Amino acid sequence: MNLRKLNAIYFYCLTLIAGISISSCSDDDMDSFLEASTSRISLDYNGLTESGNNANFEIGSNGSWKITSHDQWITLNHIEGERGRTSIFLTVEENLTGSDRDGSIVIEGSGITQTVSVSQKLKVDVFSVSPTEITVTKSGLLTTGERATIDLTTNSNWNITEIPEWITADKMTGKSGSATITLSVLQNKTAGERTGEIKIVSGSLDKIITVTQNLEGLKTSISEIRVNKTGTIDGTVATFDVTATSNWTLSSDSWIHADKANGEIGKETITLTFDANTGNSERTGKVTIHTTDGLEAEVSIVQTAKTSAYEDDGKAAGFVYMNEDFDWCRPFGGQDQVADKSQSTTIGIYGSKENEINAKAAFDQSGIQDLNPNGKCMYLAQHYLKMGKGNNQTGIVIPQVPQLTSGKSTDIELTFDVAPNIGGGGADAVTITVEITQGPGSVNNENSTISEPIEIGLTTDGAWAGKSVKLYGLTDKSQIVIRSTQQGVTGYFRWFLDNVKMVKATN
Repeated sequence: MNLRKLNAIYFYCLTLIAGISISSCSDDDMDSFLEASTSRISLDYNGLTESGNNANFEIGSNGSWKITSHDQWITLNHIEGERGRTSIFLTVEENLTGSDRDGSIVIEGSGITQTVSVSQKLKVDVFSVSPTEITVTKSGLLTTGERATIDLTTNSNWNITEIPEWITADKMTGKSGSATITLSVLQNKTAGERTGEIKIVSGSLDKIITVTQNLEGLKTSISEIRVNKTGTIDGTVATFDVTATSNWTLSSDSWIHADKANGEIGKETITLTFDANTGNSERTGKVTIHTTDGLEAEVSIVQTAKTSAYEDDGKAAGFVYMNEDFDWCRPFGGQDQVADKSQSTTIGIYGSKENEINAKAAFDQSGIQDLNPNGKCMYLAQHYLKMGKGNNQTGIVIPQVPQLTSGKSTDIELTFDVAPNIGGGGADAVTITVEITQGPGSVNNENSTISEPIEIGLTTDGAWAGKSVKLYGLTDKSQIVIRSTQQGVTGYFRWFLDNVKMVKATN
């Protein structure tokens, strides 16, 4: 046998052996396997995972398989399959059993059993509404002119089970989530206020919303306006707000002028102007608002014959509002410099000595204030005040007219005694000014809040000059200042003040 034949026989044997080997490695001889990608699935009450998705898992097998059992509340997209990998999706009903529940999915194939446990939380109903109390006006709208609404949030379907016949809702049912219900309320044509309840049920919960419908539908922010003879309120214009749930028109007396003759649903601001009152007594008028649904509101107008818009406080002429004689200065040891210029001791109220600290406390307790505390030039003499020093000037502030009733006005005669500081070079060339620095009022006439400079007119020791100023239309908001006319200037403008008095002026 030659070599070529031997090689042929050898190759044939190898081929035969390989065929036998391959044939012996068939599927029947491989190890069987069946596996699920997870052994436990946890679900929320709604049948979804924590991330809000349907649960799923994979089955891997090298043979056929079948799901032989699963709980009735679990639905699967596949219940059998062949070799390979298959995705199984679960559809699970809401858990309305009142408790957590557990189930399982059993998979069998190739003699192998796999179990996937499924746990589901019970449903806890969540339901909220806002508001729970609603008040609408006669027209059926809110005071803003808008329809009433109810906002709700729930994890169950909901429906309105009870609603008054005079209320209509734009939706009666809804699904879980958030929703807004808009209410249409019929006009209240009854003789009085009416109340009804809306009941909304969601899951095991229910909510009651109480709706009250009054007879209102038109409001003004104020019922009376007082203006002065020129038609202003302490220099400001008169305004008021109208809030209506229907369209409206405005009418008024001929001397009253409004910037709007009509308006629509909602809130609007009305600005008024007035003709001057040239008479000697106050006059009254009104602004009337009429709505298209028959409602009416009035704002009374009172115009005085004075520069003040406020009613007089009714005090008799000569009534004393203030009588400051400064006797509280005596305990601190200041001398009478006006009577004798050689007695030069006065007590500063801004020092650190005990007597000066006590003097400041007494000054503060008196109720008057220092116009220029930074100048530190306020002093207590024997029974009066000294004010001013080199290059610094001040005065007193009366922050409020004592005993004047809030909301009332008065005319006052302000009197006081003054004297200049007299030194070796003669009397300081100081003059006095009275000024209303805050609030209503005028000085000496109807047009000014500040007086002309008042000359003291003294050049010798031992004398005081009495001064008088008329103040008109003061209220509890009026602030009066008595000061040296000279303020913030270089030089000496020192002076003394005593016996400040305020009395009701005669007409």
